[in-house]
Amino acid sequence: MAGFVVIFHSLDTGTCAISVVASDFRSDFGGAYGVTYTDGPIRGLLARAVVVIDGEGTVIYTEQVSETSHERDYDAALAALN
Repeated sequence: MAGFVVIFHSLDTGTCAISVVASDFRSDFGGAYGVTYTDGPIRGLLARAVVVIDGEGTVIYTEQVSETSHERDYDAALAALN
C-alpha cells in the first residue's frame, strides 16, 4: 500500500498501533463524506464506515454499515486499491 495514508477514526483497534491515526473531533470529515449520524441518541457521532481515498483525493471506495455491530467488508476496501 505504498503511497497511501491509512486513517482510523476509531482508537479502539490494535491496527492503530502500526498506522497513522487521525481524529475527527471538531472536524468536518463526517459531514463531507456523509458518515455522521444526523438524528437519534448518537447524533453527531460517526457511523462505522470505510472511506478509501486515493492520492489525488478521489474517493475510490466507501461503505457504511447499517448496524454498528456489523463489521465492514475490509476485503472489498483492499480490492479497491488494486
